[in-house]
Amino acid sequence: MSSPEVVRTPDVLDGEPRLAGTGVAVLEVWSYVRKLEWSHEETARQLSLSEAQIRAAVDYCEANPEEIAAVREARREREAAMADDLDI
Repeated sequence: MSSPEVVRTPDVLDGEPRLAGTGVAVLEVWSYVRKLEWSHEETARQLSLSEAQIRAAVDYCEANPEEIAAVREARREREAAMADDLDI
């Protein structure tokens, strides 16, 4: 699913889907709303976004579960590589 509110650019957030005009990853927004159970209003206030942007991010994640799963896996791989580099 494509959304004009959500963009991907290789040089921002390692190409993860984010809200257009921001550096906020849609997965971060989804996590606040679905995992931490923040309201759209609270999430918007905390991230300095509009409630429409919060809805767009959550809707995007829920409409694209395979893509979001790939983003999560890529994050895990980057974190593991960083840990290896730091010898943690």
